[in-house]
Amino acid sequence: MASLSSMTRLFRAKAFDRVLPLLDHPVIDAQAGGQSSESSGAIRRAAIRAVVSMNQKRRSCFSELTGLINRNEDVSAAAAGLRILPRASWPNAQAGAAAAGLVAWARTIPATDRTGEDYVEGDTTGGRFGRLSSC
Repeated sequence: MASLSSMTRLFRAKAFDRVLPLLDHPVIDAQAGGQSSESSGAIRRAAIRAVVSMNQKRRSCFSELTGLINRNEDVSAAAAGLRILPRASWPNAQAGAAAAGLVAWARTIPATDRTGEDYVEGDTTGGRFGRLSSC
């Protein structure tokens, strides 16, 4: 009989493979006439929190979150997700792309809005990339 920890790992792996695609394509309910971008954003943010908590395929997760940042989609949530991933799992080549994406995003935020929670999340994550490159 399989141990509880091996069953848990198997369950998380199966769930991860179902949740990860929601980062790029949140589920749209065609019968309800589609979802608003607000609903899609809520689904994506929940999927981000879920995938980073599963401890599965961290490099794939990093890559997907970097893609969101570079497409300027849910940047704050993606940046918060990156902060949860262990730094050792950050692929160096993609870390540079994520940092560049965060800098580009930060430049679009008016100075008067740079104290809001969304900006602070992105800026804090960008700071981690700066420390990474100085090591």
